[in-house]
Amino acid sequence: MQMTQYYSDQTSFPGNRALSRAVANVRRFGATISLWRSRQRERRALMKLDDRFLRDIGITRFQAMQEAGKPFWNGPSR
Repeated sequence: MQMTQYYSDQTSFPGNRALSRAVANVRRFGATISLWRSRQRERRALMKLDDRFLRDIGITRFQAMQEAGKPFWNGPSR
């Protein structure tokens, strides 16, 4: 049996779909954790900026504090 034929036969196995879904779920979970960590780092960095830099990006100290006070699982306000 050729190697390509073996692999094409294996892809039709019903368990592969479940495995693919499981892998996709793990990747999605990893991406979510990465996003949450990124938000946490960005909000910490936002609090370290002085008023001059905050003015440069167009927000006030109050707005920066509001954003930094959000939990990491909440996204930015739009």
